[in-house]
Amino acid sequence: MDRIEISEHGKKSISQAEKAANRRKIDMADGAVSFDHNSRVFTLPDGTRISADDVSSEIGEDEYVTIRANDNELTLEPGNYYRLVDKNGEITTFSCGKYGLSSSSFSQHILNGTSMVNKDSSKVELLASLADNANTVGVSLFYQNDWVINTLKDYGFTPGKVSIHINGGNCGDFYLGHNDRLYTIPETQSRIEAINLTNHLEYGAPIGSVWRINGKEYPMNENGYFKIPLDVMCEPGSMEIVDAKGNPVILHDPDV
Repeated sequence: MDRIEISEHGKKSISQAEKAANRRKIDMADGAVSFDHNSRVFTLPDGTRISADDVSSEIGEDEYVTIRANDNELTLEPGNYYRLVDKNGEITTFSCGKYGLSSSSFSQHILNGTSMVNKDSSKVELLASLADNANTVGVSLFYQNDWVINTLKDYGFTPGKVSIHINGGNCGDFYLGHNDRLYTIPETQSRIEAINLTNHLEYGAPIGSVWRINGKEYPMNENGYFKIPLDVMCEPGSMEIVDAKGNPVILHDPDV
């Protein structure tokens, strides 16, 4: 246990563990933190005042959680510091608070005058965007697609359904395609629904036809319909319809 000592001036000096705990209170505060430059005191949203002298200027190595997706799922817990080590060994650090992710540190800026912006803040912003279902579609509008895919791979994601959760807050579910594209769940489900609602006999598919999707086969029933589950990742380029002998089937519009 860290020992707390009393300085020669009678002022209580606190341990490094307590300084680290104060740093965490500031970085993970549920709201805006202010700083009085004259008194050098941080004020938390609940009114708690913490002297800058009682705050750790650095985050300890043992305080970081190395971020890595597990079975294509990633859950970020408020109150943690995270780090991403990409394939080139470069490190991106950020914190997860009650209201989301932050690649900047107000306390770091105050304590040693460094820039509040992480050089790889875009990677953190991407993660936050993908955790918000509403932003999944717009990701490609702000970032180059190959950069998005490479960043997701750095986080440990592979083709298939991807889930990013910020515990107690946003949750993003989408598909990372084998063709290095992102698909929303509604986008792939609507494609499957269109297949399932189509009478393929009318479009020229013979009895015994199957849809091959990502290596799995889904047979057509005798009435010409398919019942492909809605949770199948249905992406162009990884699906084809074939007859009973495995030959490609060319569908045609019955009205033409």
